[in-house]
Amino acid sequence: MKIPNTFKIEKTEHILLLIAGKQEASFHEIFDGKIDYLSTCKVEKPHYSDNEGHFKVRSGGKVIRSGSVRELDDSIVINDFLKKLKDHIKKNINVDDYESVYFTVPSHMENIIVESLSVKLKNKIQHQIDGNFFKHKPLDVLKKFSTLNKKESSSKVPFIKEEARKILKKSRQARKVIKGDPKNN
Repeated sequence: MKIPNTFKIEKTEHILLLIAGKQEASFHEIFDGKIDYLSTCKVEKPHYSDNEGHFKVRSGGKVIRSGSVRELDDSIVINDFLKKLKDHIKKNINVDDYESVYFTVPSHMENIIVESLSVKLKNKIQHQIDGNFFKHKPLDVLKKFSTLNKKESSSKVPFIKEEARKILKKSRQARKVIKGDPKNN
């Protein structure tokens, strides 16, 4: 699929677009003014055929709470997805072919997914946008990166948010005071 000229994406750069969701990820190649679909990695949630273990607590003729002993813990699905993602990248994506990686990820999954990526892939991440854009069209996602490129001239988006950076700075200052560093008194 051809990328419109209005997008500010480097045409000579070989880019891997990784669009990650909670339990799925798609990979697209961007090169020479085109975006091509490569592959998808997805983990399905297990579905149970019965409601065995379902309970309701009633009081005064009204349901106070209800639930199921069999409700699935999200961590199981996330761990399965991370394992499958690692395998998928290892088998289907040659990281050496790409100069940079554009990456979208839901903000609550950011640290988990980034930590599971290989060092080669992590080092090539040039831009990252928080959000679950898995169900969006790849061109729409690329448009978000295009506007990011117009706004920022820096080559890398920091992984640490500004709030976290301030907290870390104060923590370092506090450690110096506790240790008795004469420069910080």
